[in-house]
Amino acid sequence: MMDKLNFAIEYSNKIGAEFAEARAEDASRMQITLKDGEIKEITMDRLIGIGIKIIHKGAQAYSFTSKFDKDSIKQIVEQAFKAAKVAAGSVKVPLKPLEYEGKSGTYSYNVKTHFDKVEPEKKKELVIRFYNTAKDIAKNVVQITSSYGELFGRRYFLNSDGINYSLDIFLTGLNGRILSKVNGELIAHGESEGAFAGFEYWTDVISIEKFATEAATILNKKQKAKAAPAGKFRALVENRLAGVLAHESFGHLTEGDFVMSNLSPLANKLGEKLGSESATIIDEGTPKAGGFWLPIDDEGVRTTKTVLLDKGVLVGYLNSRETATMLDKKLTGNARAVSIRFPPIPRMKNTYFAPSDLKTEEKLELLKNGIYAVKTFGGQVEMDGNFMFKTAYAYKVENGEITDMYKEAILTGNILDFLKNIEGAFNDLKIYTSYFGGCGKGGQYPLPVGLGGPHLLLKEVHFGGEKT
Repeated sequence: MMDKLNFAIEYSNKIGAEFAEARAEDASRMQITLKDGEIKEITMDRLIGIGIKIIHKGAQAYSFTSKFDKDSIKQIVEQAFKAAKVAAGSVKVPLKPLEYEGKSGTYSYNVKTHFDKVEPEKKKELVIRFYNTAKDIAKNVVQITSSYGELFGRRYFLNSDGINYSLDIFLTGLNGRILSKVNGELIAHGESEGAFAGFEYWTDVISIEKFATEAATILNKKQKAKAAPAGKFRALVENRLAGVLAHESFGHLTEGDFVMSNLSPLANKLGEKLGSESATIIDEGTPKAGGFWLPIDDEGVRTTKTVLLDKGVLVGYLNSRETATMLDKKLTGNARAVSIRFPPIPRMKNTYFAPSDLKTEEKLELLKNGIYAVKTFGGQVEMDGNFMFKTAYAYKVENGEITDMYKEAILTGNILDFLKNIEGAFNDLKIYTSYFGGCGKGGQYPLPVGLGGPHLLLKEVHFGGEKT
């Protein structure tokens, strides 16, 4: 692949481009979906191609092809160069990559069992086992679906500065969802697991039967539960829900292109106190607590452990080489693209609330009275920081004891208010990633990311629900 990228860069220089980046990819994807005990769909595809980004006189353009012959590579280089020259005439803020002395290298990730060494039947067994276990435990079932997914391959990079690298990709996931009907009301529950790993994740780490049993057991409990009341309550937020809030409600607001264009309310606020002393948010490429492994970004910049919010104070943004030039001059390794079909833009890596020293086993005692919100089934966020997330389920806590279960709870508010209300972070940091889901931005979806945090204790959160 590197000879193809080298040809693209040399040709870019030959026709007069000021700066160029060439990326190549060869990745395979497989997904198996089971519904009510029958395999409904098996999809397999391979993404292979080369893309070129050119910056000329402050303007940027991108083009790609799935062909590797010299004529096709010349064609995309010429297309990108011509587009950049046309755009240069109307550029108000010229783009210029921040100077960077990068290091070339090969980034290999060792897995115990490579996906391409495992027969499809073994992968089908995973979704079948989920179904068989769940149907024996779940009550009033209307439908059970389960899906398995895997992605693996390699990416390659070379730019005009001579920085080059190759990078392994491994990602897998399993989703299970159970739908029931009780007294005419549909009640659902789903669970999801995944990792940056090989197939050994499903043989050595995760028990499918335990995974399915948990999903079915929670569903049964939700059938007897009511919705959470509306109002403001003390709250305990579980790890995944904390991660979703860190990513969706705060992380996007720190992305350099949003900050640079003043679309983010965090623009020009470096150094300002935005949250409590217990609110620290980090974006990292290779965290030890799990998540998506990303040692280098799609501009050849090694990823960093970037502190965005430090004890409530905004201290950083997430940058590409271009946005770093115009913002805080800090390279964070956050230029990412979902595939070679797209140019890299500022995106998150693994975004999470930092843990502290509160003991997890004391979490209910410290909450004392309030709502314990667990996981999420999605929601809405706005660029002003307002959010609405529906939890997977929740618990009522009185005097440090769980006294009731809520089948759902809806958190609403603004992330800046949420940050101010954090009383403490516990010592149980967990970071999650999966083949399923991912981040969407600028038409690029799904970009694999990681998110998480510890349990968070909040003095007040607004819940929407049934009025009491």
